[in-house]
Amino acid sequence: MKKNLLLAFIAVSTFGINRSLGQASCTPDLSCLAGASAGICPDSATGIPSANINAAYNTTVSVKIPTSYTSGTTTYNLSHFAITNVEVDTTTGGSGTYHPLSSIGLTYMGNGTNTPSAGATGIPSYTMTRFAYWTAPGNACVVVSGTPTKTGSFPVKISSQIRTPFAGGGFWVPAPDNTDYKMVVLPPAGVDAMGALKFEVKQNNPNPFNASSRITFTSPNPSEVEFKVFNMLGAVVYSKVIKADKGSNSVDVDAAAFSPGVYVYSIKSGDRTITKRMIVSAK
Repeated sequence: MKKNLLLAFIAVSTFGINRSLGQASCTPDLSCLAGASAGICPDSATGIPSANINAAYNTTVSVKIPTSYTSGTTTYNLSHFAITNVEVDTTTGGSGTYHPLSSIGLTYMGNGTNTPSAGATGIPSYTMTRFAYWTAPGNACVVVSGTPTKTGSFPVKISSQIRTPFAGGGFWVPAPDNTDYKMVVLPPAGVDAMGALKFEVKQNNPNPFNASSRITFTSPNPSEVEFKVFNMLGAVVYSKVIKADKGSNSVDVDAAAFSPGVYVYSIKSGDRTITKRMIVSAK
């Protein structure tokens, strides 16, 4: 999981911005970023919700845009951020050949504008019509919607640029492509499938927390599952095997066992692992 905040907020911004003639109707929800100066909800470890083929789909992703980012030895102050393209790789196995998001029946729309503000000029050679400009720093949200027409797990590539102030004006700098996310489109959800139990892991609640928090998960059968907590360097800081019952289960997390900070937790059942992020705040 990449930790570069610029890449993270690029990813989020991209999952919005519809090709309609109006802004996305959404309000940023940054509850998972308490204490962070930048980032997105959900993060790449959690991922965006999956869709079902031929079924209406709509999801919102929120982003906290930072004041600056560092590339190599250069730090850029940000005045604006813009998405220039969102594509998916629809080839089997992912060959690195990308096509428009519309190739799988989805569109994207942001709650930004079509032109920069504060007297800034647009990106040279780009005509922005997707409400893809945001002022930095700031909060943004984006919406992905449509009716998926193809099943699969499609790698997403988000292209974007940032505008940095310079000599009373400013200039646009291409940002690194973000490839941290995937768009998963599942087969039709029939009545039997919808009624059957499946392995699911919920976000811990409350989050952030400074005392205790509960993680609820669903197991389709009685089994042993493996619960782990990782720090942001990827090291395992807690591990426990849980005997799960069929149906709803829970595991309680004691904040006293962790230093304040951001962690990733995972629950593994058989060959499936689901990861999410939690924040332990200072008392």
